[in-house]
Amino acid sequence: MMGATRLLSNQPGLQFYSGNFFDGSTIGKAGKSYYRGDAIALEPQMFPDAPNQASFASVALHPYMMYENMIIWQFGATAPNADEHLPQ
Repeated sequence: MMGATRLLSNQPGLQFYSGNFFDGSTIGKAGKSYYRGDAIALEPQMFPDAPNQASFASVALHPYMMYENMIIWQFGATAPNADEHLPQ
């Protein structure tokens, strides 16, 4: 079986955080220390420079406007296709 992850959102951008700043001093679940490469985060959002780029969707939120951010994560397992190369 192969792991599958799918991310659906109504946001046009995706912010990626690598966690490369972890140096072992941050303690997480079960008392485990976090080190560089131990975590990533994917955050759907508007483009960070949108206020300065006229060609980007507006991020202005005026009184009585509703902000809605929809994020759906789908996790699963799929059987590999016969022609896909699998690691040995």
